Amino acid sequence: MTRERFTPTAPQSLDEDEQRRFIRAANRCGSTRNTALALLLLYTGLRVEEVQALDVDDVATSARRGKVIVRDGKGHVYREVPLHRSARTAIRAWRDERPTHRGADQTPALFLSRRGDRLRVRAIRYIVTEIGAAAGLIHESGPHASTSRVHPHTLRHSFATQLLRNGIDIVIVADVMGHATVDTTRSYTRSSETDRAHAIEHALITDE
Repeated sequence: MTRERFTPTAPQSLDEDEQRRFIRAANRCGSTRNTALALLLLYTGLRVEEVQALDVDDVATSARRGKVIVRDGKGHVYREVPLHRSARTAIRAWRDERPTHRGADQTPALFLSRRGDRLRVRAIRYIVTEIGAAAGLIHESGPHASTSRVHPHTLRHSFATQLLRNGIDIVIVADVMGHATVDTTRSYTRSSETDRAHAIEHALITDE
């Protein structure tokens, strides 16, 4: 018997309803910094290490426009990502508050820890998973039941998937994601396990 090839699944992402729940939880979290951090990740698709490395001057905002400058390991501009208005609003609120935080005059880092130094990747991951849990976005079963299923890479995947499903050209998506080739970006055009389950459940005839 011929073994059929396994169909790759799209990277795990949040659907539109789940994204709305995450956004509401981020806005209710009680921390201007954490709100800005969460919405920046969701609305830019940046890697967690790229967000961790951001300095204050790497984010430019105005009433109508904004962008994030992503730099490589040598400090050179790697790419620029436009900022959605929701992210702009959250970041402006954090930058207005940032000067009052410990260490703000000692480091150019955009996101500060309680100690006053640059927020670490581990802390960013923790903040995102906590907001995901507050949004009720948890594993329903299995070894990770009742724990958050939202991580920074989930938000990155959600960003790319949402752009492609709304008809944005794959070359543009590859550029803002920082992909070397569009082949990597194409993985977001695959169907997810949820997509396939929904299709089967709602597209077939029943006797009901």
